[in-house]
Amino acid sequence: MNGPQNNPSRPAEIENLSNRFLLHPLSNRLAPLLARAHVHPNLVSLAGLAFGAAAALLYARAGPWGETLAALACMLAWHVMDGADGQVARLTGKASPTGRIVDGLADYSVFMLVYSALAWILEPEYGIWGWVAGWVAAASHIAQAALYELQREKYVAWTAADKPLPRGRTPQGEAWRAGTFWWLEWAYVRLQRLVDGQGVIIPENGDSFAPAGSETRRAIAASYAGHYAAHVHRWGVLSANSHTLAIFVFVLAGWPIGYFLFEALALNLALIVLLARKRKLDRGFSANLGTLAGREAPSAVDIHN
Repeated sequence: MNGPQNNPSRPAEIENLSNRFLLHPLSNRLAPLLARAHVHPNLVSLAGLAFGAAAALLYARAGPWGETLAALACMLAWHVMDGADGQVARLTGKASPTGRIVDGLADYSVFMLVYSALAWILEPEYGIWGWVAGWVAAASHIAQAALYELQREKYVAWTAADKPLPRGRTPQGEAWRAGTFWWLEWAYVRLQRLVDGQGVIIPENGDSFAPAGSETRRAIAASYAGHYAAHVHRWGVLSANSHTLAIFVFVLAGWPIGYFLFEALALNLALIVLLARKRKLDRGFSANLGTLAGREAPSAVDIHN
């Protein structure tokens, strides 16, 4: 199977180095093996959750180097499984809105288990405040992860020149209406919209002046890549990879409360800065689209992209 640089859902220019050169190559080799073995993609997600639970148990022991390194290894195994489950779904033809939710629930559950483990070992020293710090960090993580994933999804959708300009609440449009857990998808989309802001505004005649595959649509895709590639890459500071590494470093240093402070203060500050930059880019790109469509200012077709 092709490496991540050749996978259209994983543009190399916006990926973390750990994804490009370690995690995704492993996922890319594992996914075809699981697909040939007829392993259901939801089982892959649950296997990843099991690795995350093992990491939480190891962190809860607050042991020496060996246990902390083992916890990191379990978290890396979760990352590999998390990269493989979607590929298995596509290879086996079992991709579905419900599977997307199962994947997301497993991902968030991994970090909630780890955060609970850290709060548990903090309780003797900080009491309930250790748990409060964990809850604040967990809420921050959910918002950061939702926005990070949205930036990646938008980049893929806008730079896909063979597809129409992306309209809808997210690049998935109204996909949240389907599946067993549609209400969770609805809540997730609402969270993304609330924090992300207005987004790029497409002129009302967008579909006519830039149809899929046209020269104009290709120019827009290239322009979006030029405007946003470096910016979306910077969002990687909020990725699960960064959280995994930070947890390991703070636990190894014997200061798990430091991770909760890092999450709630430093990473939320990074989120604010990135959102401010994104909104500036969105305004400039919207103006460019309006000019391309032959207008001084585009009509406000709010697509929350």
